[in-house]
Amino acid sequence: MKNISIGDAELEIMKVIWKAESPVTSLDIGKAVEDRGWKKTTIATFLTRLSEKGAIAGEKQGKLYYYTALI
Repeated sequence: MKNISIGDAELEIMKVIWKAESPVTSLDIGKAVEDRGWKKTTIATFLTRLSEKGAIAGEKQGKLYYYTALI
């Protein structure tokens, strides 16, 4: 298994995805971390990074992307 290095902010996103136990949208993730004050673009950047690292998978359904944990 390949080692995946994720930062503290990315870990916060992963915790939301793990807790959901089912595919979760970026909107749901945004609501879960709204206390952080992150903008939608910031969350999108974290999701892109996590996807590129192989930590999550995103699937487009309609206008939304649904994310699931791969680790």
